[in-house]
Amino acid sequence: MQTQRKGLPVELLVDIFNATDCTLLKLTSKIRKNDECSTLKRKEFEKLWIYYVNNLLTSSSIVYVSVGNVFKKRWRLKEINKLMDEKIAMSDEKIAKLEERIAIADEKIRKLNNLEQRKNLSKRRLVAEEDGPIAKRTRSHYASTSSKNGKKK
Repeated sequence: MQTQRKGLPVELLVDIFNATDCTLLKLTSKIRKNDECSTLKRKEFEKLWIYYVNNLLTSSSIVYVSVGNVFKKRWRLKEINKLMDEKIAMSDEKIAKLEERIAIADEKIRKLNNLEQRKNLSKRRLVAEEDGPIAKRTRSHYASTSSKNGKKK
């Protein structure tokens, strides 16, 4: 089944536009005379021209074909823009959630690093205390008392 095309042939469109140009020139030639009432004639010409154009466009399918296509394109663009805005909003929400997760992970990493530094510091202090002069005296005293106690047994 073939689809029917609702457009006017190009030749007919050319004839319609030529007729509008000729009518416009005929009406403007009457107005161009230098009169005191030229503004009134211009207003009258404007009303006639608007009436003529409205009749021409509404009586033919020119408007319906060309304007329909334009409105379809506009509608498609609006829908595409709406979808893009929704996708951008969703991606912004996802980015915000990811930033929150990253902030939480960074906080945990910072806490773990602090804990690790404290452990290392406490280990260094223990090692320093073991090798310190008080620890050596205590060890030597402990060693000497244990040897004395060992001899007594």
